[in-house]
Amino acid sequence: MNPMKQRILLALAVLVVTTTVIVMSLPPKVGALSKQVPSVTIAVAQEGASQSDVMAQGTAQPSASANVSVLPRFEGQVTQVLVNVGDRVSKGQILAVLDPIYQQAQLRQAEATERSAQANYSLVLHPYRPEEIQRQQSKLDSDIQTVEEAKSELALLRHGRRPQEIEAASAEVAGAKATLAQAVSDLKYAQKLYDKELVAKADLEKSQTVVDVDRSALLAVQAHLNLLNSGSRPEDIAKAEAALKAAQADYQADMQTHRIMLLGSRPEAIEAAAADLARANETINEQKLLLTRQMVRSPIAGIVVERNVNPGEVATPQANRSDNDAPLSDVRHSLFVIADDSSLEFRANVDERFYRSVTVGEQAIVTFESELGKSYIGRVVRMKPLINPETGAKPSPGDAPDLPLTFDIWVSLDNSDNRIVLGETGLVSVQEQTPGIVIPQSAITPFSSGNGVAYVEKDGVINVRAVRYGDVTNGHVRILSGIHDGEHVVVSTAYKLADGMRVHAVESLGSGTAPM
Repeated sequence: MNPMKQRILLALAVLVVTTTVIVMSLPPKVGALSKQVPSVTIAVAQEGASQSDVMAQGTAQPSASANVSVLPRFEGQVTQVLVNVGDRVSKGQILAVLDPIYQQAQLRQAEATERSAQANYSLVLHPYRPEEIQRQQSKLDSDIQTVEEAKSELALLRHGRRPQEIEAASAEVAGAKATLAQAVSDLKYAQKLYDKELVAKADLEKSQTVVDVDRSALLAVQAHLNLLNSGSRPEDIAKAEAALKAAQADYQADMQTHRIMLLGSRPEAIEAAAADLARANETINEQKLLLTRQMVRSPIAGIVVERNVNPGEVATPQANRSDNDAPLSDVRHSLFVIADDSSLEFRANVDERFYRSVTVGEQAIVTFESELGKSYIGRVVRMKPLINPETGAKPSPGDAPDLPLTFDIWVSLDNSDNRIVLGETGLVSVQEQTPGIVIPQSAITPFSSGNGVAYVEKDGVINVRAVRYGDVTNGHVRILSGIHDGEHVVVSTAYKLADGMRVHAVESLGSGTAPM
């Protein structure tokens, strides 16, 4: 045999043997590759909440309770203005000075009223001086004595004289007779001497006078004795009774006057006088306080954001704030507006779509155009319960507004370092929590914005679903339609899937947990 043919036959034999060995050494499943069930990783769709950021523009402003419009306590001409816009002031610092001339006049008038009220109160409290009360007491004592004497006289007239009184009167008559007899004897003797010109005529006349006096005295005591012996006459008794009544009436009148003088004024009169005095003192204190407030002082520590007065102008304490939500707006008649900018509020206009997504108390992040890269963390402290066009313009009835509808929110910010400038514009971001069905983002094959395809596995069979989805947060998607709670979705596979394909499902631990 030709050697060349032998070599060819040998090579063919080696090839056949090698091929047979390789085929026999391969695993039996390699040959059945087309019949293998592919493996897929799945996650469970669950109810949860997705997060998205609600963003809006706004400005920094003082807190509604941390700014004040400074007004004078009384109307007057401003003599000095000591601060200007932009100045930082401390609590109690003098901002301006007013002319107190009018208040000084008011104080003098109040002091005069107080002196009059004090005099009236003293007079009502002590209406009689001690010496007047003493004189009335002496008069009352005299009245008592007069009444007692009148009572005694009437008793004597009514019940007659006692025997000893008649005896005493008789003795007086006897004595008067003896005295008269002696006087007559002396007169006769004096007449003899005068006839002999031994005494002067004056001596004779003197003796005659003594006789006349003694005779009158005898007549008086004799009449008294006769009265005692005959008893009282009715007219004398009536006269004595009238005298007693008059004495008693005088006593009662003087007693009433004395009682009034001791008691003083009525309680209600004293109370009224005391009230007048208290009001007068209060008015003085008010005027003195107003006078001390000629110095207009800052009620808080902060920064002067408005100055509305110059020296020489007249300041008035009347002013009205029209909008508490606009604390930097002009307030008529206010001298200054002081803002405490250590704690600010960021006021923003948020689109009405997010009204139910923002709640008071939740955290918000604010950034300002002047400090790119720096953010401030605050909290939503207020929400205005009205939705209006952003500019505040009201649309005509029946017409849709041309501008977007918004609502206002206020976010509190700490500005203790005074880095934020009042009126500075910026952007606020609030995280919105939206409930719904949540799946991993890798389970969605997107087609267009908000639309895509998901592969749902059930009992080892693939079902292709058209789905609508919303926001994407932290690798998770909120499903709007197409997938229900608890269904299995394919998140990864090395195979091309088709509707109705059988697969071997492997669950991905934790991949179906929705972020909260």
